Amino acid sequence: MAYNSVLTQRRRLLHGRIGAALAKLYADRIEDHLAELAHHFTRSAETARAVEYLLKAGQSASIPSREGTARTTALR
Repeated sequence: MAYNSVLTQRRRLLHGRIGAALAKLYADRIEDHLAELAHHFTRSAETARAVEYLLKAGQSASIPSREGTARTTALR
């Protein structure tokens, strides 16, 4: 309910700030947070960063991880 009461411009600003803070906080393991970064930057005014993280998240999702492959194989 509180989220809906915040003006659209303010929400965009907040999403941009959250995205920037997350990018800085997780700089050493950014690959683990691509979808989250894409989410926030998509809802911000930072279109270039949104596209950057959307592309990276899509590329990351299309490459099966070794760990995921190992788990799937082990469960068979």
